[in-house]
Amino acid sequence: MIYFNLFLIVLFVNLTTIATAQIDCNPILKKHLNKLNNSLSEVKNERQLILKPLAEYIINNIKNKKNVRLLFICTHNSRRSHIAQIYANSAPIYYGIQGIRTFSGGTEATVFHKNAIEALRRMGFGSLQKEEEGNNPNNPKWFVESVKGALFNECFSKRYDDIANPRKDFVAIMVCSEADKNCPVITGAEKKISLPYNDPKEYDNTEIFAQKYDEKCIEIGREMMWLFNEVKRLKNT
Repeated sequence: MIYFNLFLIVLFVNLTTIATAQIDCNPILKKHLNKLNNSLSEVKNERQLILKPLAEYIINNIKNKKNVRLLFICTHNSRRSHIAQIYANSAPIYYGIQGIRTFSGGTEATVFHKNAIEALRRMGFGSLQKEEEGNNPNNPKWFVESVKGALFNECFSKRYDDIANPRKDFVAIMVCSEADKNCPVITGAEKKISLPYNDPKEYDNTEIFAQKYDEKCIEIGREMMWLFNEVKRLKNT
């Protein structure tokens, strides 16, 4: 029995090593993604039921060698949609899945909020404001670095139908109930999924804003990791 238990421990360690061996990123982000991976069981069943059809869409497109474009939409494209875009860009690489492109937009353009940027930095995502002629100082573009192999995230607030976003052959993922209500139809989308999150904006200018933004990153990040872990499972069946 002792030898059997030791075998299971060694097997678990080896499998974990295999799962993360190809991940090349800064140590803080790597630790964060590993922690999310180890807490996938915390994703609630009702959320899993929303994510499973999206996982099936993704794997069907992969098997048919079609593009996978995920457009995350909220009202202002300032917090939740950017956070989801960035995690959904990193999670596929973590699980060895290629060919996923992620985007974000809003029903109106504002700014990629500083509190969201700082929270993502605390999770281990590097960010650098893009310097270019004509860059709007009130809505600057940010490069957000995640794991090696993922496409660089160029983040700025924009409408969902902005030229930077796909016009057809994409999934519209509504991460806020207000945007979902105001946009019953997203032109060009092959599929529309409602996956709302509470807005951390309500904690701006409070003493606990950093904690609440961190919690939102973890919540959204865990669900994006669950999604692509499910894609990996479907791929291997």
